[in-house]
Amino acid sequence: MLYAGLLHGVPHAQDLLHTLHQGVSLCAIAGLLTDHFNSKHPGQTLAELERCLYSAYRHYRGWCKSKGLPASSVRFNLNRFGRESWQTMPELTTQYKASTVKYMQYWLHDFLMSEPAVPDSDNRRNCSYALAMFQFMLDTHSEWFEQDQANRTEEYGYSFLLFYQALAVRSRGELRNNYKIVPKFHYFFHLQEYIETTLRNPRLVVSKNIHPCVSKLTVLSGGGVLVGTKLMPKGMFFVDKSSPQFQVRTLLP
Repeated sequence: MLYAGLLHGVPHAQDLLHTLHQGVSLCAIAGLLTDHFNSKHPGQTLAELERCLYSAYRHYRGWCKSKGLPASSVRFNLNRFGRESWQTMPELTTQYKASTVKYMQYWLHDFLMSEPAVPDSDNRRNCSYALAMFQFMLDTHSEWFEQDQANRTEEYGYSFLLFYQALAVRSRGELRNNYKIVPKFHYFFHLQEYIETTLRNPRLVVSKNIHPCVSKLTVLSGGGVLVGTKLMPKGMFFVDKSSPQFQVRTLLP
């Protein structure tokens, strides 16, 4: 993929994007992976999903070794993916640290691309690609973006939200709902606006410039969480899908 050859050069600066790595991505990684296995093995039991997660963990360990990255020793299983029953929606536990989740974003896309195509594979691959490329843009640029770099970065962010939303809407009301939406998705949307208007790289922004907004945005979006099979309120939709610049586009090369 576009980022594969550059992963070794990613700066190891302190990462302040806990809204992403300890919020949005905890839901996205768990949801995309479990949804893939559910589609690959229709009617699978929880025990069968557990075996699939262990297989994915072995792939993840090998991937980390091939990239020269430290792999988490926290094995993938139902409990750590928040999938103890079909009534719960997947979300990684906080046993997976922000630095681990950051690289799991890259791994997930490579894993989904290595797997055979199953129903909705294109949407999941596009979603994981947009998330990985958003992180890649942050990792490979300094504190200030050029205008075109900021545009690319926020486009990847918006595209991730659109694909995730499409998958969440599709699975809404199903017995096995894999796409959890928490208030931090709303903040992630505003993060794209922040990048677009300030040209700042949030990975290198001092925390005081970002964190005061978090509590306000959480309050604003507090009623927009998807719980069980309840419908998402209209205001929780991430973007106006009628807006031309935010139309879903296929991102895979």
